[in-house]
Amino acid sequence: MLKRILLVFIVAVSAILLVACGERTYAADGVYTAFRWETHTNGAQQVTTVSVTIENDKITKFYIDCLQGHKVVENEGEENETVSYQFNEKTKKELKYGYGMHKPASQTDTEEAYKKWLKDNNKLEWFEQAELIEKFFLENGPDAIKTDSDKYITNIEGGVTIKDGGYSELAKEAIELAKEGKAQAWVNTTDAVVFVTAKVDKNGKFTELKLDTIQGKVVDGKWAWNEKTKQELGNDYAMKGIGPKYEFKDGEWKVVADAKSELEWFEQANLITEYVLENGISGIKSIEERGISKDGKTLAIAGVTVKTDSYIEVLKALYKNFE
Repeated sequence: MLKRILLVFIVAVSAILLVACGERTYAADGVYTAFRWETHTNGAQQVTTVSVTIENDKITKFYIDCLQGHKVVENEGEENETVSYQFNEKTKKELKYGYGMHKPASQTDTEEAYKKWLKDNNKLEWFEQAELIEKFFLENGPDAIKTDSDKYITNIEGGVTIKDGGYSELAKEAIELAKEGKAQAWVNTTDAVVFVTAKVDKNGKFTELKLDTIQGKVVDGKWAWNEKTKQELGNDYAMKGIGPKYEFKDGEWKVVADAKSELEWFEQANLITEYVLENGISGIKSIEERGISKDGKTLAIAGVTVKTDSYIEVLKALYKNFE
């Protein structure tokens, strides 16, 4: 009898432990980001992003944002006129009322006057509508969103009148990344997107890292992204044997006369991620914008001579998402 009671007790405890230690829905807690680069109808570059936060194996937050670019014309009307495109300094969320989605209200003299106009006309600025979409995603899931034939959102109450600019699609992608344990982060330079992808284990630790960059150019007066990233280009990026060779000497970076770069971009990028996987991101910095250092004075990797500030920035952003 005692053995039978003991056996029942063991089975019951085992069942409780199995439930408590059950399989996770998501690979690890943290912030998972899906993003895409595209060209806006105004001809400028644009990056749309949606992040999902996982806490205790549950979705607790969505975050939608968008960074756009603008046209830059130099020597307008002259023979040497040039056209380029640069990213804006702030995202739509960061601009808030400064984005001025509604015309002519955005041309009012002050922010307070614009806010009053919005209230009087029962309208919301872009960031306010994005927050309502985030709330809807959290309560109902991105699959629940409905749009008309022109992709305008039709089933979120409270003042959402904008199109689904890929937000539901990116939200679903972010959820899948969380399930797969694939983390991403990105930052922008003046006209490029620098990003890092990582594999996350159940403890929220990175087991793989890869740096990459997508660039573009002006084609027929509009911004056009390259078909391949720097990693995808590989040796075809053609930095090795063509670009200048740098060496850190006497406390500063110097160009080596009559010498060319000995490592291709992807080789240097992979050296960076190998080092960070082994040593972590804490304390890592560049020296005069180049290379990787732990103290700002000595090189950690002799073979890395490219400008690295944006790579360090994006790696720090990634690690911060999984603190």
